[in-house]
Amino acid sequence: MRILIVSHYFLPDITAAAFRIGDFAKAFARAGHEVSVLTTQPHRGTARDAAQPDAALESVRVRRTHLSEIGTGGFVNYVRHYMSFVIGSVWQAMGMRLGGYKPDIIWATSPPLFAGLAGRIMALLFRCPMVLDIRDIWPESAVSAGQLRYGGRAFRIGKRLEHYLYARARAITCVAQPMAEYVRGQTKVPVTVIYNGVPASEMEGRAVPAPRQQGPRQILYAGNLGRVQQLDLLIQAVADLRKAGELDDWIVRIVGDGALQRELAHQVEQLGLAGTVTVEPPMSREKVFDNLCSADLLYLSLKPDPVLRMTIPSKLFDYLMAARPIVGGIAGEGREILAATGANICFEPGDLDSLRTTLREATRRCAELERSAQKNRALVLERFTRENAAAQLLEVLTGATKREWRTGT
Repeated sequence: MRILIVSHYFLPDITAAAFRIGDFAKAFARAGHEVSVLTTQPHRGTARDAAQPDAALESVRVRRTHLSEIGTGGFVNYVRHYMSFVIGSVWQAMGMRLGGYKPDIIWATSPPLFAGLAGRIMALLFRCPMVLDIRDIWPESAVSAGQLRYGGRAFRIGKRLEHYLYARARAITCVAQPMAEYVRGQTKVPVTVIYNGVPASEMEGRAVPAPRQQGPRQILYAGNLGRVQQLDLLIQAVADLRKAGELDDWIVRIVGDGALQRELAHQVEQLGLAGTVTVEPPMSREKVFDNLCSADLLYLSLKPDPVLRMTIPSKLFDYLMAARPIVGGIAGEGREILAATGANICFEPGDLDSLRTTLREATRRCAELERSAQKNRALVLERFTRENAAAQLLEVLTGATKREWRTGT
């Protein structure tokens, strides 16, 4: 089967989306399918310790297009940024079509929804079906991230685009059950949950570092440094507890890249937490996993928001695979997963008092939580491997090629 993947993010970008799409592309290629990817030039994070090119991607044909800069943001700049991918990738697709290429199926993965628009245009160009992948409910998730204003012109355009693409996909995939319920309420197109998960075969084959035996104990966050993660809440909670004479033998490491990197570093300085809290640049996927495995506690949070309740942070599965206790401030299905093993403690998202109380409890009970932490990894291996997700996704893509396809529907 010829599979064309359309994505705004792809390796070597350091994002959950890039890892997800890259892992699926490799899985499809290993299964004997011909895989092509239309994506952007790398633009989201660079790890100083980046690994050599992945040999598993050698058989995947990747075509890239340039993006216009977002600059200071705003409606016009965001539209120009996203539309530059639509125009560039469709131009690439036209060249492929003239060269005789014709996919059996297109898998267009969003956000942003403009990737779905590019996929829709290509579906018409190649006269083949498109399966739309939804990782966040957009444009509402853009409102949560502070990129759009609820009810504004850009938001209204986004809602129209959302309904248009849902109706014209052959099938839809998404990453959580509550998200699937929402999408089913918007369209009659079949919806399948494909969890993010982790590439268990790659992780299991690597030596897992043991937790450190010397030095201060560590709380680690690794991921995007954006508004929805509310890492400022963690920094403030640590400052309050240190002022009260607590957490003296703990340090907090925040690793990653994002819109608030400088603001977080400034907050650390203003609160006098230098040496206690560090904001560090992004690392390669392999290095991040080593650091997760050797931390004492892992930290994960999302701001309280009805839209964010529908999703599951992709890093949750990497955290679980590391077999370390997790302090989690998330809601919905993600919180249910955290609570399933007895190795993790949850606080109310966005609630500073709840976070302070939970940090006290987690640091006090750390040894007890560690004894259950292997259950975190067992849960991933049982339910959330990317290998199983890839097989499930291939079933959806294969099924979509067998349904009646009518151009213009």
